[in-house]
Amino acid sequence: MCRAICGVTIVVSPSGQIANITAASKIARPGDVIELMAGTYTAKEQIYKLYGTRDMPITIRAGADGGVVFDGSSLTLSGSTPILSFYQVGYLVVQGPIEIRSSSGNGMNVLNGTHMEICNLTIHETQKWALATSGVDIHIHHNEMYRCVLENEDGKSTHGWSQCVASWAIDSAANTLSSGVLWEFNTIHDTWGEGLDLIQCDGCTARDNTVYDSWSVLLYSDNVRNILIERNVLYCTSDEHNRNGNRPTILLIGTESWPTHPIPTVNLTIRNNLGIGGGNGIAYYGEENYYSEIKAYYNTFWNTTGAGVYFPENPTQGISSGNELRNNQRLAIHRRHSTNRLHRLHQHLLRHPEILLQCHRDILRTLHAGIIPKHITTGITGMLHSQ
Repeated sequence: MCRAICGVTIVVSPSGQIANITAASKIARPGDVIELMAGTYTAKEQIYKLYGTRDMPITIRAGADGGVVFDGSSLTLSGSTPILSFYQVGYLVVQGPIEIRSSSGNGMNVLNGTHMEICNLTIHETQKWALATSGVDIHIHHNEMYRCVLENEDGKSTHGWSQCVASWAIDSAANTLSSGVLWEFNTIHDTWGEGLDLIQCDGCTARDNTVYDSWSVLLYSDNVRNILIERNVLYCTSDEHNRNGNRPTILLIGTESWPTHPIPTVNLTIRNNLGIGGGNGIAYYGEENYYSEIKAYYNTFWNTTGAGVYFPENPTQGISSGNELRNNQRLAIHRRHSTNRLHRLHQHLLRHPEILLQCHRDILRTLHAGIIPKHITTGITGMLHSQ
């Protein structure tokens, strides 16, 4: 009787009768909880067609004692095969604290998921993606991903690179886009691929994320429409992840031609983001197609090596329209300051991010009056001298 109302708890333990999520998923029903006991799980997990309902989702969660680790160091995973794979699943919650590590492929894939929540995961030491997703209505929050795309460590790859985390099309060949994917309050860092990518998405959002020290691009939107990017903190602390001697672009907009059916990037809003120490602030990269209705408001870029906003010629001429770039700010330190001083300043700001966040808020309050508060530039310069 209880199962029909509230579900049951299915206990999974590396040394138990049910030793992995795959086995538990085959007996789970709407409303059930798959609870993971502490331990190291070393099998490749493949969860297929696992569906809860709107009122009775299925939850996969770490037990109260934590200590749940999925370790792929003993697995041979080709291409983008992950340690944990969720395929055609829905009304599903995956809740940590859970650590996923040491993959010769991806950390975790969610392909064609619907109505999902993914939170409190730590994914690291992956050769390709840490987390790749596609589907409808997926909420990804409060996760940490780092040391991913190690196949390109130190820029060694000769065949390109992937992203640390990304949302992709449900079916690229059929031009079925992901939609309603929300990335928020995630931390992505120290990756040898792009940081956070929204690719072939419609109505997706990236907000309140922290992305730093990524290869080539910190946050990228390509072949998308109806996208919101807001309140993200994006920065570089050193030249370690430079590509061809250049710092990564902070926010990149793309219309690349590799999809079977490329689409123009349309109705993309970028607002209230803070970028520190990258290359260009907001930039465009396109091979064909066009962009329209790009709206960039109240973004602040500090100490970038490139332009604050850089939009070269549109690939398809005479089509782009409705673009608005307003009240974006680029601040810089005088070049006479040494690299060591800049590094010490970066480290200070990393320990005290509230300094730059307060500067960002001060700028937003005064931009509409056309004034840059003097205490911001003098305060930063004074702090630099004090390091």
